[in-house]
Amino acid sequence: MQSRSVSPLARRLDWAFLALLALVAVVFVHRALSTFNYDWNWGRAWEFISTPNERFLGWSYFGFAILNTVKVCLLTAIFALLGGALVGVMRTSRVPFFSLMSASYVYGMRNIPPLVFIFIFYFFITPQILLLLPLEGLKGMLEGRELLQFLLVQPALLENMLAAILSLAVLEGAFVAEVVRGGFQAVPKGQGEAAEALGLSAWQKLRFVLFPQVLRVVVPQLGNILVSIVKNTAIVSLISVQELTFAAQEMANSSSLVFEIWLITAAIYWVLCVAIERAFKLLTQTRKSNA
Repeated sequence: MQSRSVSPLARRLDWAFLALLALVAVVFVHRALSTFNYDWNWGRAWEFISTPNERFLGWSYFGFAILNTVKVCLLTAIFALLGGALVGVMRTSRVPFFSLMSASYVYGMRNIPPLVFIFIFYFFITPQILLLLPLEGLKGMLEGRELLQFLLVQPALLENMLAAILSLAVLEGAFVAEVVRGGFQAVPKGQGEAAEALGLSAWQKLRFVLFPQVLRVVVPQLGNILVSIVKNTAIVSLISVQELTFAAQEMANSSSLVFEIWLITAAIYWVLCVAIERAFKLLTQTRKSNA
């Protein structure tokens, strides 16, 4: 398929539009700076966020908060992917009980604001779940082990971290379920019928016939969900999880470097999200080239 050539007029219009956007941005920044009358101090802000702390094994508090954000994202993504995939399969089930329960979960989670759900989960559901977990044993395992606390969580914040991961996983799992359901619907029905004609069991049909084809469809969309998880980690700062937004708020309040700290925080979130988008785009292109 031949690519269409762009006319010189269209190129000039594109450059003119970009120049106009750049001019608007310059005017906006100039007016903002002149209106705020703010004394910018990027050097002090960088020194403030990069000062090593013995409590965090030589890392700065800000760096430790970034690490906590990454930990919450990874664990949330794992649980959301596993739970969402299971619910997505249930959504395609012909058994009314499975399809009704999974649909109720998806519609409930997708139509409740994340902030409201996290508060409900933290205050009403988390205490019931924590009763089933050996928290004292986990805290005892973490006590006195600084490296383990650094890599996992401090004992005093164990409940908060678990609540954050589980609530985000339940919330994002609903979106994963819909992506998985859409992936199954994209597979031609003849594929499943052919697997049944060959005598494959239900699990073998899923494992060897349907899942590989569904995976090719859902991988790009799962990247968008992972980006959403990264951004939604900011909400768990409200339940005292020491992630990036929580640390930024504390540092901005204690240093009075409000704009510097929050702009640096926004830049870090942007870098994380763009890195995820690029990684999934590269993964998708690699899978297409190998197909």
